[in-house]
Amino acid sequence: MSDVIDLNAARERLRGDQPDAEHVAVDAHGTRWYRFTCRYVDGDSEHGFDIWATSHKDAARRMEALRATARVDGQVHAWGPM
Repeated sequence: MSDVIDLNAARERLRGDQPDAEHVAVDAHGTRWYRFTCRYVDGDSEHGFDIWATSHKDAARRMEALRATARVDGQVHAWGPM
């Protein structure tokens, strides 16, 4: 049997003005970082990725920096702790 989702609780959470805890991080300096989703269109398909920023304005500024300076550094072959 699948997990039951309480739709009323989900609606209440979505109406709140704060994101769920997994979308907020606090760094060593006490700065709160929020996850923002970004989208772009490539031909006929749409793709997305997440960035972390301190506000919507900061996220928009970071997107402008990406537009101006982003590059491909290489293909990832593994990911994990160093």
